Amino acid sequence: MQTMRGPRRGDHTLSSPRVVIYSTILVASLVPPVYLFVRSFLLRDASDAVVAVVCGVLYLLMLSRLWDVASSHRRGLVRERTLRMAGASLASATAGALRLRGVSDPAASLAAETGIAVFKIAFARWVTDPGERPLAPFIRESMDELKLVAAG
Repeated sequence: MQTMRGPRRGDHTLSSPRVVIYSTILVASLVPPVYLFVRSFLLRDASDAVVAVVCGVLYLLMLSRLWDVASSHRRGLVRERTLRMAGASLASATAGALRLRGVSDPAASLAAETGIAVFKIAFARWVTDPGERPLAPFIRESMDELKLVAAG
């Protein structure tokens, strides 16, 4: 069975280089709007205040969008890791069932992993196919291609 790498330790502390860099960029990006806003109060200039407020609002909107994109990316990574783990578990269970039926260990593992690979390719083709065909013909086509490759 395949093992997946766990989360890296120490990446979520406040002293990690990534957090320090992001915090520095955040503060540096807020300096110009804050400067304009303070300057508008000191010079009593309403146009600078409007520019500063608009810059600040746009910056917050950009941060909000960036947060949404990062969250969506994290969710995608979790889904991908979950699917990989499910595929590895399915291959392991299939290999175990083949061993119980008397298939030798290397052959059982090879057959199970090959079956998962055939299913992945067939599923990817099925998802991108514009027609309404069922999944089974795609699996058969993938198996036929594998047979051709194996035959030489």
